[in-house]
Amino acid sequence: MILNFFKYKAKYDKSSFLNKQNVSFIKFGLDRTKGKNLYNNLIIKHSFLNTPMSSEHNIIFCSLKFSKLNINNILEIGTYNGINAFLLSEIFPNSLIDTYDLPDNTLEFTSTYNRSDAKFLKNFISDRTKLLSSKVNIVFHQINSIYLTFKQDKIYDLIWIDGSHSYPVVSIDIMNSLRLINKNGVILCDDIILDSNNYNQYSSRASFETLSLLKDAGIIDFKLFYKRLSVDDNSIPNRRKFVAYIIKL
Repeated sequence: MILNFFKYKAKYDKSSFLNKQNVSFIKFGLDRTKGKNLYNNLIIKHSFLNTPMSSEHNIIFCSLKFSKLNINNILEIGTYNGINAFLLSEIFPNSLIDTYDLPDNTLEFTSTYNRSDAKFLKNFISDRTKLLSSKVNIVFHQINSIYLTFKQDKIYDLIWIDGSHSYPVVSIDIMNSLRLINKNGVILCDDIILDSNNYNQYSSRASFETLSLLKDAGIIDFKLFYKRLSVDDNSIPNRRKFVAYIIKL
């Protein structure tokens, strides 16, 4: 495995992948340069926005700022620490953002991301609450996203799917998003994996399989953006992750 990594790393041409990424942006009328510049300026203003979880999805969001899309209502599935919702509120200050995550007292919530540690959990919730409450255009919902099937009829212009990435939840999230998206809206789905035998929430083909089935049925079209362009993240083909840009037909 180590030898394979160095073999792929030695052959990795970042400029080639960057060119492919730029083509993907252009296909949807997005300007990656403008998006990257905006993101860099926001990082200067709020340094905490630059985290290990930062990826090309941040630049896609920023690029949408300069697109022809009219983004008034945003849905985020998977709040985590609130940083992404904060970023969206900075990019789209006049939009309303509904962000959904699991209730704090559920095992599904506390068993991931080191939140089983009581002290860490307390600080995590406190920091998230402080960050989300600093923005008047963010509404935080502590509800499992599968209940969007029954509890939500609001229509959105932009939906970000970043909750569980395994079956059946991600399939439910995708189907709910198709029901809730505006006719001219955009759905983005994080952590698309093309080659994996795993079906856990961190390394699963579930999103890709669900989107491919919907595309074959003529319900959607989608394009994959590289999630990251660094050699460590992108050089080994079966370890690459993508962000899906989804259009409802």
